Amino acid sequence: MAPMLDGRWTGTMALTEPQAGSSLADITTKATPHADGRYRIRGSKIFISGSDHGLTDNVVNMTLARIEGAPAGTGGISLFAVPMRRPGPDGTLVDNDVTVAQAIHKIGWRGLPSLALSLGEADDCHGWLVGTEHRGLACMFQMMNEARIMIGLNGVSTASVAYHESLAYARGRPQGRRLGDKNPSHPPVPLTAHADVRRMLLRQKVIVEGGLSLVMQAARWADEAAHAQDERIRTDAAMLLDLITPMAKSFPAERGFDANALALQIHGGYGYSSEYSPEAWLRDQKLNSIHEGTTGIQALDLLGRKTLRDGGRSLTRLAEVMGATIADAAEAGVSPRWGEALGDAIGTVSGLVGELGKRAVTDPADAMAPATDFLDLMSTVVVAWQWLRQATAAHRRLQRVPADEPFVSAKLAAAEHMFDAELPRVSVLAHRCRHDRSYARLDPDCL
Repeated sequence: MAPMLDGRWTGTMALTEPQAGSSLADITTKATPHADGRYRIRGSKIFISGSDHGLTDNVVNMTLARIEGAPAGTGGISLFAVPMRRPGPDGTLVDNDVTVAQAIHKIGWRGLPSLALSLGEADDCHGWLVGTEHRGLACMFQMMNEARIMIGLNGVSTASVAYHESLAYARGRPQGRRLGDKNPSHPPVPLTAHADVRRMLLRQKVIVEGGLSLVMQAARWADEAAHAQDERIRTDAAMLLDLITPMAKSFPAERGFDANALALQIHGGYGYSSEYSPEAWLRDQKLNSIHEGTTGIQALDLLGRKTLRDGGRSLTRLAEVMGATIADAAEAGVSPRWGEALGDAIGTVSGLVGELGKRAVTDPADAMAPATDFLDLMSTVVVAWQWLRQATAAHRRLQRVPADEPFVSAKLAAAEHMFDAELPRVSVLAHRCRHDRSYARLDPDCL
């Protein structure tokens, strides 16, 4: 730990294997105990970001493996610290029989190597047990959940840089004339003079600043869950953090991809040119919907484990928190229409969860089928909640500092777009969650 905390060594999470993908129950890497307390590790891992490089002296791979004789499934997985190089008898680093078998050539994130590893080809790969036997996933998810919030921040950052680049481009690029101006002698106007360009820029702003607010909310609850002096606050924050993490990871990645596509669109033909950066950021963004659990995995986690399994208790608590925001917004003078719209969306969620919960009793597969639409729906609701919080702060800011009117007006325009253009998607998504099972009934051989 000392060299890792010092930054002299780095670390990875080595979870999946070529044959397993996201199904960690199917990993086959083996761990054989030895008398010295170490384990000999043998197997393979794939898509391990940063597992070998020249920036530090060593890389420690937190590796999932099965101790010989362990039960099948996820209940038989243990976690091991497996360094690329291990300390020898004299303290110097020696090879630990971890070999790079393949470098993945990726669509984005090209500055970070993604590798396939072969462990123990010479039967000399040493690993140290982390935590207790067969409890590897519980240990791993302490890191995984934090990494998911980090991916959410990556998604926000990638969308943000593209938004600011496209905004600067649109302000400085003259093209065409205002709608209705038929005088060809008039000089061209900047792209920002066109309403459709402003629409694209405003949607980017809604996604970027709403996503950032969502990630900051997750970070706040993470801090409170770990450090609040009041045990009730810690428990409450931990529950809400657990619920919101799939959304904090997925919304910036999925809607962030939409935002990056809009940035490219604003650049027109230059957008798909490699001489300009938006195309590279669009490629980078796509990885965020796959890293640390795909969007589909996040959706199953949110609907199954975080919602239906606990009888909606966490959602009920989140609804109470959002209800307090609605009351605060009304007191601050925010448009009551926005608070009412959020309240209606919360009611839609409550009714939908109740219906899916009843279905889960008799047909769990049917209840879980619309998980990704449910994740999209919930993400839209919580980001609308964050925009209502921002609108409330903006109203109060304008009362105290009238000179901030340009900044505040942009915030309120973004909030208006959220409630009039994005939140209405909730009713469509709820309809899909209730009724659309076309993909579930379809015979895949007929595709």
